[in-house]
Formats: sequence, C-alpha cells, structure tokens
Amino acid sequence: MLGDRIKQLRKQHKWTQGNLAEQLGISKSAVGMYEQNRRQPDHKILLKLADVFGVSTDFLLDGKESNKMENMDDLANQVRTMLLEHDGLMFCGVPLNADDINNIVTIVTDATKSVLEKKMGDQ
Repeated sequence: MLGDRIKQLRKQHKWTQGNLAEQLGISKSAVGMYEQNRRQPDHKILLKLADVFGVSTDFLLDGKESNKMENMDDLANQVRTMLLEHDGLMFCGVPLNADDINNIVTIVTDATKSVLEKKMGDQ
C-alpha cells in the first residue's frame, strides 16, 4: 500500500516523519496518517513525495517502477525524428547532416542514462 511505501522510503533515507513533513511543507501528523493509510496524499503532495524520494509516482502508487531506460529510448527517438525533420540545423555555423544529428542524440541519451543509472544505484 502507498503508506507502507512512504514509510519504507522514509526509513531508507533515514528521515523522521518530521524531516519528511518539513520537506513536503505539511504537518508531521499528516505524514503519520499517510503511513498508516488513514489518509491519502493529494496530487500535489504525491508529486512532491516522488520528487523527494527520487522515484516515480507509479512506484508510490502501485510499487512498480516505470522503466526509465525504455522511456529514455522512446524520448531519444522522438527527439531524433524531430531534429531530422528540420532543415538547416547548424552547430557553430556548420550545417548538421543526419549522421551528426544521430551522434548528438546518442551522446545525450547515453549521458542521461549514465546519470539515471548512478542515481538509481545511489538509492
């Protein structure tokens, strides 16, 4: 349940209910009620919870982490397609061809995946 995941994540971060409440801008008793499944956080607080814990709202709600790497590949393909559709793209005054665009998207995607993997490993 959501409350159990909130409590588990809070303890993993070695935070008290007061610490978490302060980060969320809510009362300590509200955090306690969430953890006991006596109240449900509203949409705004749910997003804040995901942000402070570094997880997706999917994970908070159903315990399933979305596959960030697959999402990243989808996003990279969308960016690649969008860039390839634009004529006249330049870098430092030099026109970019399809290979240049593919290389740029690959570099950015790989760097972002590396950051995500490190962040997920730190949790």
